[in-house]
Amino acid sequence: MRILKFVCCCILIFGFCHYSSGQTSYAKYNLSSNYIESIFYDSDGKLWIGTDEGLNLITSHDQYQFLADISDEKGLLDSEIFKLNDLKNGNLAAFSINGLSIFNPNEFNFKQVALKSKPVSIYFDINTDSYWITTEESGIVVLDAKFEIKKNFSFDPLNPLSVSSSRFKGENKIVFNNQNAFVGTGNGFNIFNKEQQTFKRFYSGKNGLDSNLIIGLFKLDKESLLVATANKMFLFDILSQRFKPLKLQIENLNEIIQISKTGFIFSSESDVYKIELSNDFSLKKELIHDFKSKKPTRFKKIEEGILIFNQDLDYILKFDTKNKSISKYFIFSKINAVEKINSRLIIGTDTGVIEKPLSQNIINTKKNEEDLFFYDNKYNYETRVYKLTIKIKSNGLEKSFSIPKSIAVNRNTLFEINDDYLFIFDNKLHIFDFSSRSFKTNLTTSNDYLKGEITSIKLIDKYLYLSTGNGIVGINVKKSKNPRKSFRNSIEQFEFNNLLNDKVPKSFSDIEKVGDYFFVGSENDGLSLYKNDFNQLIKKFDYERGNSRTLSSKSIVKIFNDDLKNQLLLATRGSGLFTFNLRDSLFANYNLSDGLLSNNINDFAKIDGKIWIQSGNGINFFEDGILRNINPDDGIKINSFHKESIHKMDEKIFLTGYNNSETFNPNEIKKSQSYKLKVGVLNITGYDDENTGRIIAKSDSLISLDESVSSLELNLFTNASNKNNLVQYSYKTSFGGNIIDVANFKNKIKLNSLPFYDSQIQIFAKDGNGNKNSNALILNFYNIPPWWLRTETIIFYVVFGLISIYLVVKFREKQTKKRIEGERKSKELEEARNLQNSLLPKINPEVDGYQISTFLKSATEIGGDYYDFFYEKGKYFYAICGDATGHGVISGIMVSVTKAALNGIPMSSPSKILEQLNGIVKKVNFGRLRMSLSVAKINVDSIELSSAAMPPTYYFNSKKNNLEEILVPNLPLGGIQREKFDGIKLNFKKGDLIVMISDGLPELPNPNEELLDYEKVEQCLKNNSKKDAEEIKDALVNLSDEWSNGKLNPDDITIVVIKKAA
Repeated sequence: MRILKFVCCCILIFGFCHYSSGQTSYAKYNLSSNYIESIFYDSDGKLWIGTDEGLNLITSHDQYQFLADISDEKGLLDSEIFKLNDLKNGNLAAFSINGLSIFNPNEFNFKQVALKSKPVSIYFDINTDSYWITTEESGIVVLDAKFEIKKNFSFDPLNPLSVSSSRFKGENKIVFNNQNAFVGTGNGFNIFNKEQQTFKRFYSGKNGLDSNLIIGLFKLDKESLLVATANKMFLFDILSQRFKPLKLQIENLNEIIQISKTGFIFSSESDVYKIELSNDFSLKKELIHDFKSKKPTRFKKIEEGILIFNQDLDYILKFDTKNKSISKYFIFSKINAVEKINSRLIIGTDTGVIEKPLSQNIINTKKNEEDLFFYDNKYNYETRVYKLTIKIKSNGLEKSFSIPKSIAVNRNTLFEINDDYLFIFDNKLHIFDFSSRSFKTNLTTSNDYLKGEITSIKLIDKYLYLSTGNGIVGINVKKSKNPRKSFRNSIEQFEFNNLLNDKVPKSFSDIEKVGDYFFVGSENDGLSLYKNDFNQLIKKFDYERGNSRTLSSKSIVKIFNDDLKNQLLLATRGSGLFTFNLRDSLFANYNLSDGLLSNNINDFAKIDGKIWIQSGNGINFFEDGILRNINPDDGIKINSFHKESIHKMDEKIFLTGYNNSETFNPNEIKKSQSYKLKVGVLNITGYDDENTGRIIAKSDSLISLDESVSSLELNLFTNASNKNNLVQYSYKTSFGGNIIDVANFKNKIKLNSLPFYDSQIQIFAKDGNGNKNSNALILNFYNIPPWWLRTETIIFYVVFGLISIYLVVKFREKQTKKRIEGERKSKELEEARNLQNSLLPKINPEVDGYQISTFLKSATEIGGDYYDFFYEKGKYFYAICGDATGHGVISGIMVSVTKAALNGIPMSSPSKILEQLNGIVKKVNFGRLRMSLSVAKINVDSIELSSAAMPPTYYFNSKKNNLEEILVPNLPLGGIQREKFDGIKLNFKKGDLIVMISDGLPELPNPNEELLDYEKVEQCLKNNSKKDAEEIKDALVNLSDEWSNGKLNPDDITIVVIKKAA
């Protein structure tokens, strides 16, 4: 049996196996440890490497190390990462002994999921958006979409509806459908009912299983599963829940993987097999490889098949599932993990990461036997010039010719070639005649060169032009039997002279003829255009400041006529590549930012309609409008190219340099460089005003910022696997308009500020091969301004401002109305006051034998108080003191009416006068306003008093030296129509005194709101009653002033003092 197996294996290996001996090298990563346990390359182009001392993230530009820190809840749970698994939405699960660390790409941190035992594998249930984690000893842990633990299923010997075992090992143990989860354990098969949350167990024996050790479960279709045990495979019918054994002999199956709907690869002991399930459920088994190792074989799915490796062995197998071929890659080191990135393998070992190409280099490099100084194959011969020999190959035959000692071949030697001759110039002109296979030396002398030094030669048609530094020399080099003579006789000199002929070019680096015109390029004088010869200068192409469609270089190295596109290509030293459109005479420039390997261009060649450009240390070429390149990352090893280094050889490109020659197939280059470039944002760092940075959470929908973020840094990456130093990033903002290139091929976009609220940034990338990003990367930002600049605040400002303006306008209108009304009232009040004042006596009457003193202090411009005297010598003498209810305009009018009435009624007794006034005031009808009035009629020796609701009149009897309050109780005027008023008659002798007051005096408040009251008035009068009338009045006024202490009187104050003189 082992012999047959060995024969089959040998047939398969030697019939289909390809051995790769491509160069193996250690990757130059700065890792946290060189002991590699796991490797994963995610769909975005990030390489993750798990070690025994941390997790490493490697992008096209940056490297990060993540280590466990017990104080960091958003760091790794443990440092030893033995497995990596991608999850939904770009999340990554890092497996460690104590659980999982889930990397969140949006927040650039981890969520720790601590488990009771070591995790084994993770499965996603798309129907419930949950993750099921198998563990070594604690069953199954279920996480929700936010990676929170929701359930833990473990074996319970007392519960027959629990899972059959808590112990798991290996992959492919859980399969889901809408209603169920199918679980294979080390002790039986289980069906989990999602609705009832219970398990149904299936053990070996009565259920048809031959073993309780389930190695793998796979979904074949909606109705059936493939179940693999250690020694058999079964079809499981989901509806009937029955197992059907398949006819296949297996011994000690330990790992199985599904490669197609019906195809599987598994390892059994040391062998690896492929099986195919046919329509009749029979199995076809094929041996792939015998590893000759007892350690478990491991599998890694890749796009074109399966990678197969074993820790005991030093090689990896790649099984191509399409053509069933096997490739073998020797690593010569213990293999712990493997990943494929584009066309190379990334292998984790105990001593670091090894890179291994999956195919031979697409560029074939051949070291020259000796320094090669010139090569050409455009004409009938393939010509190689070495230091001492020339090798000519024609019709497959190669012959060598020794170079005469008089010819010096070195890197300063100049060469040109046509069908007839090889021109060699080493300060003198020599030729090799292809027809005679002989050299002709020293065909020119230094006198032929305008006393200059030859720096360039150019063959155009049958003329060879020499650049001398003092002009140009032309030689007709048509085929001749005596080239020495014909050459010398045909020499034409175009000498430069500052005074006589300064239009002739001093020198040239290259010349291109288009029709009758010569385009002359110089490394010091730019580009010039001549017609017919070099005496007729048509134009010098100078740079126009600010005009990008002009030539901004004075250093032209080489000129190439692309006649199909009707344009010239200009190689410059330091300014890149220019194209000159012969139709519109406009220039365009290509430089490093457009994909050139260098701004120093050396050579052009047009091969099969494609322009090839030698720049820097590689080759550029246009492909489908994209400027691509081939450089040392692709395998180019020439470090010193020929001046003319690009040639065609059969269907390939042949590059020549002094030390090496290289060949490649353009189609293979295109294939190797064509892929879908993806650009991504690794993280976003926000900086505050003090330049302190923090990671800003990002998402596909919106990135929120607050006022603490004053600037941003976007850290970019691509899935480019090489030429990362040539990836050109650019971006366009919704608030900027133009596309902006990131300077110096950096991968970080720095934005000093973003506008408030919504803005958008679109990011572009172009890799070193000229590929542009295939994915649209658009970041939407929402920058929340400080509260005082927010829209709602500004709206509040506007509304508040409008309301304020409205209120101010209204206030001003009100104030204006009030002012106008005040002015009107003031005018009216002034007129009323003048009227009232006109009603008051201008001066007190002079009555013989009497002292009269009066005082009136109004509370407003128009007082409600009133006093008056009616005196006619020898007939009557009346004193009046009144107080209209309140004060103001109406009160003033009432006083005026009273005054007018007093002047219109006959003078009689005070009681009679009050009765008449009462009728008049009542008829005028002042509403609820009333008039209080005291009337005193002074006779020769007596006085008659009557009062209408006035305060008491103070009467001093000098004879008795007694002061009395005389109160005559009557109603005020204007109350009852026919009211009768009482009166009193008193003696009034010499020295006697009456004082009439309004209630404004006794009711005067002080600053403490205390009233003066009548008692203090009476006491003041007692103290001053023997004084004359003016002094008594002044005493009362002083009393009021001292009491009020500056407080304004709220009511009018009136004082009338009449004293009969002694």
